[in-house]
Amino acid sequence: MCIRDRVNIVMHEILLGIRDVLISKMLADNFWNQAVDFAFSHRYKDALTNIDKALEKVPDLSKYAIEKAEILCEQGKPEEALSFLTEGKFVPPEPVAEQVAKIREAISWDQNLLVSKSEHEKIARLIKWAEDNDMDTGNIKVVCYSPDFRGVQARRRVRAGERVITARREFLVTVPRIVESSELAKKVVECGVKLDYTFATALACMIYEAKSNPKPWWQPYIESFPESADTFPYFFSEKEKEYLRGTIWESSMKSEMEESLREYNEICDRLPEFKEMTSETYLKLTTLVCSRYFGAESLPDQKLAVPVIDMFNYYVDKAGQTSWHYYPEENAFAVTAVKDIRWGDVIALNYGAKPNGRYLLYYGFIPDNNTYMYIYIDPVISDSDPLLKEKQELLGYANGEKFLYSKEFYCDWSAYFEENDTVMSACRFAVYAEDVARLRSHLEKFDMSERYKSFRLPPLSAENEVAALELLKKIIVEKAKKYPNTLEEDETILETQKDLTLNARNALTVRIGELRAHAKIIEFADEMIKLLKSPENAKGEIEKMDKWYVEYAKRCLLPLLTQP
Repeated sequence: MCIRDRVNIVMHEILLGIRDVLISKMLADNFWNQAVDFAFSHRYKDALTNIDKALEKVPDLSKYAIEKAEILCEQGKPEEALSFLTEGKFVPPEPVAEQVAKIREAISWDQNLLVSKSEHEKIARLIKWAEDNDMDTGNIKVVCYSPDFRGVQARRRVRAGERVITARREFLVTVPRIVESSELAKKVVECGVKLDYTFATALACMIYEAKSNPKPWWQPYIESFPESADTFPYFFSEKEKEYLRGTIWESSMKSEMEESLREYNEICDRLPEFKEMTSETYLKLTTLVCSRYFGAESLPDQKLAVPVIDMFNYYVDKAGQTSWHYYPEENAFAVTAVKDIRWGDVIALNYGAKPNGRYLLYYGFIPDNNTYMYIYIDPVISDSDPLLKEKQELLGYANGEKFLYSKEFYCDWSAYFEENDTVMSACRFAVYAEDVARLRSHLEKFDMSERYKSFRLPPLSAENEVAALELLKKIIVEKAKKYPNTLEEDETILETQKDLTLNARNALTVRIGELRAHAKIIEFADEMIKLLKSPENAKGEIEKMDKWYVEYAKRCLLPLLTQP
């Protein structure tokens, strides 16, 4: 046999081998796909049969090994899944290592010794109560991460578009149902006091009353409420509160506490027995309730609480993992998967876009990597403005007011253009120094009684826009004077003082966020003023700009700079 023939035979064998490998891989992928479909349908016996067939064809592929491990975990066999992964050798190894870590973490939470036995028992009673009354909790597992921190993880996978959990009528905590169950709540709701949040007050009353007069139906839910509210700023030590000094949330906290005390005192005046609950307990219970309720516009008070579902934590991922909704036609509340959820995934809800200060004040924590930020801007017409009287008349002010309004200015023009343009409109109005008739013609299209919502004054001239930006910058500079430290000083404290409590660190993080927003807004104003004063190169600069304020530059500055 010549060399050429031998080479041809070898090449033929190689090609046959490649063909066999490809066929095996195709068959294995087919078995894997079927296993995934069966697992999503919770047909675990069929899922295991198919994934084992896939592993027979290609025994060392990580994708197949991880799928088998997840199926075992969904069957309640995490130790078996762990043994399978750690005893084999799979390619590539990195995904398997991640899955091993995920399983070990899940096992550790189930055996968490940092959480008392009584705390685990509370959660077990809550879930049993829910399941005994036909709430399907099969997709989820409530996890106690620490004595004051719980969350929800996936016990089994859920496809995008499917409901993760549904709470029907009997589980929905609304004001009418609360007053049916609590005599104290009924008295308070009907006593005639103007309540800031009727729902929060009513549920707080039921929780308090249940300590001495248990509510048979609601008791497992009431017991699941946290005992402590120490992570909310109202209950910080005075030293911890100092780190909020200067922020908008310091004043918000004080006004909320004053409002709570007003409500408490007025209720006590009408219902002397209410004094058995101290004002601090009232603030604590209403704070905890407010951190857990959901909005529902079709309900009388537009609010409700939902047992079990109120233990879902938050996410700030814009892409979203779940959605939640109250369905009036079903009288039910449901969480739906927006994308596929796998075993062991943390299942979270979108709390809405909020700055860190609002998260801390109303939820008792701040999320990681939250870039959402706004600063309240409050333009005022100057006393020395020669057009002061005419401007007051245009706004419909009858009592010589000069204050326009306080409005959020967001450090993101692309997503919040309308809101930021309202602030800039007010600044343009405040500094306007030209023909009043022109100003009036622009404002005639708006209902000035609704100026908080619809006030729009387009860019009028380069000179007016420069003055408006200078006013915006001046407002920020004045606000910065209320802070005890500079941005650099606070960043140094956060980085170097390792003995700060969690509350102090959270408060300081809120203040640093506001100071960074100040710096961003001043940078924005300076850059835009520079462009307006040097129009010859402005168009080219705007076209290559990638800053957060590029939307403003294109929509507001460019027309001014290209005017004939």
